[in-house]
Amino acid sequence: MKYTTLPNTTIKVSKICLGTMTYGRQNTESEAHEQLDYALEQGVNFIDTAELYAVPSSQATQGLTEQYIGTWLAGRQNRDQCIIATKITGPFRGLEYIRKDLSFSKETIEDALHKSLKRLQTDYISNGKIISSKLSAFWTPGSKQVKFAITAYPMKRHGVSCGTFRKALRTI
Repeated sequence: MKYTTLPNTTIKVSKICLGTMTYGRQNTESEAHEQLDYALEQGVNFIDTAELYAVPSSQATQGLTEQYIGTWLAGRQNRDQCIIATKITGPFRGLEYIRKDLSFSKETIEDALHKSLKRLQTDYISNGKIISSKLSAFWTPGSKQVKFAITAYPMKRHGVSCGTFRKALRTI
């Protein structure tokens, strides 16, 4: 497996990242654990999830992906071998079942991160991201919300996931 270092950190991640958005919808917890075991055996240490997952999103499956990863981490006692990236959901219509307030206020970020840490059964997130299709309205370098998330929670890296690649490039 080839690895790279996340910019401005000492975090080494595999060049392949395991996407887990189907855990809880298309994959059972047992299948999720098998896939996670296999990925780690092959040298994949980078695991991507989100508070929104499983997808397609629904109130019944929201958070199951993080929960399955959490039971795997707790059962295997291998948190130190994994780089976990998770994402906070932004203000998308129809997702109010995640949180009534989907803004990126200090309170909503704190609530989202607290719940993700609990589901993941860990005390830190390797790479935190904010998901928004209206990126410029919510994410600005050095914003109070971003500073709060980084300082209030054990997060080794932060980033943005947005609706289009073009929008992401405009924010850099």
